[in-house]
Amino acid sequence: MHKIIDENLRIASCSIGDLTPKMVSEFLVQWEDGAEIGSLTMFFDRRKGYLVLNTDNKNYDFYLELTRKYLEADEDTADEIRKKAPGRYEETMEILDSFRRYRSIADEMEIIGHHGLVYGDSPHGKILQAIMGKRSAPVFQVSMAYRYGVICGKREERARRKRGQQA
Repeated sequence: MHKIIDENLRIASCSIGDLTPKMVSEFLVQWEDGAEIGSLTMFFDRRKGYLVLNTDNKNYDFYLELTRKYLEADEDTADEIRKKAPGRYEETMEILDSFRRYRSIADEMEIIGHHGLVYGDSPHGKILQAIMGKRSAPVFQVSMAYRYGVICGKREERARRKRGQQA
């Protein structure tokens, strides 16, 4: 079981003893031969959406501080931290980068979730229904819907600017 450290940053912790045998075997299969689970520093629990730090690691406090600073940093500061990190932290930085990407996507998905669905007789709904009716792979349908959203956004921005100039 994870202990939540920072809900906003989605950081949690656990000890090696908290890991299930399945989790341990999944980690060890990915590592080089002879690696021991005790060397685990952190992992990304995708099911729960947390970056989990190993409290049994002798450098736990360092990794917690690094994780907090890295996840709170803007892109430029994160790049600087990544460039200054010694080579032995390459895997840690990859995990942190992966988690930053996950959080960014999750934040956008939350924003999208707060907006209502467009469907039915609305002009946008008819366009989206036409896109879904195309006999193409879902990835192409999603891409078309995204591009349509960008087009609509540009149209709205132009109309807003035009109204501002007329006032």
